Amino acid sequence: MQELTTAAAIPYYTGRFGNSPRGFGFITIGANVEDFHRAATASAERIGAMTAESDTLMALQRDSLVSEIRSSLQRTAAGLSLSTALMTSSIWRQSRPGALRCDPNPSASANSCAA
Repeated sequence: MQELTTAAAIPYYTGRFGNSPRGFGFITIGANVEDFHRAATASAERIGAMTAESDTLMALQRDSLVSEIRSSLQRTAAGLSLSTALMTSSIWRQSRPGALRCDPNPSASANSCAA
């Protein structure tokens, strides 16, 4: 057990030492270190528990957010792949021989597209 102690000299100017500079006394105040730090230690433990709980909650929220981002990116990639395939197919069909072609500046005729 460790104990902190402080001492202070107290001069006496009364009683049999009232007329002498030699009269003094002292007072000590001691405290067990464990008792002295008990409240601070308990507070530190509570703060540590609160911090751990908050860290756990933040990790769960982060994991959920990462999962949502991953899912969204997968849906976006699938959508882009499908639209790219459809556009590629459409362009390929228009570029092959015998495909229907339309004149961008149609003449007076009603049918501006030729096979």
